[in-house]
Amino acid sequence: MSSQNSEQAKSASQIVAETRKTVSEITVSQAKEELDQGQVGLLLDVREPAEWEKGHIPEAVLAPRGMLEWYADPATPYTKAELTTKKDARIIVACASGGRSLLAAQTLQSMGYTNVVSMTGGFNEWSRFLKPPCKAASKILSPTFGMASFFSSLPLSSSEQAMCQRSHESVAAPGRAIVRRTASTAPHLPLGLPGTC
Repeated sequence: MSSQNSEQAKSASQIVAETRKTVSEITVSQAKEELDQGQVGLLLDVREPAEWEKGHIPEAVLAPRGMLEWYADPATPYTKAELTTKKDARIIVACASGGRSLLAAQTLQSMGYTNVVSMTGGFNEWSRFLKPPCKAASKILSPTFGMASFFSSLPLSSSEQAMCQRSHESVAAPGRAIVRRTASTAPHLPLGLPGTC
């Protein structure tokens, strides 16, 4: 019996290669274009929380691959409305380099999601070629340096600066609270989110 199992065993790269035959993929530049044109119902990041905290694409929703089936199923107590209400919307799935996103897209397809694609190259390629819209926050909030001036200091377009500011004002990952303080109550408070947005 064990020799039969070893003959049928597949490597991770073989599983990803087989999945690639059944799941549509788009490039980072195609994903950015679709996002910019408002054609995307959901950008789903299936990396782990520690990866997310180091940087992510603004407006992406974190759903680690290990919990994806539970987040995508409205009958579970872990359901994420951001996902379950988008069964027929365009969903772009991203991970670090494109392997996990392929497998996650296949899972969503098997659960009845009808317009799912995987982003090849993942966040790594997004960061390399498009530069993440929100960069590492090394600036300090002070009475003379507020959030608006922080975002205006980044080498981004005004719409990207606004998106970053909205993202930093509204994003909260599990286990991490965002505390709003004014310059008068915390004159030298580092930015609330470590890494990038």
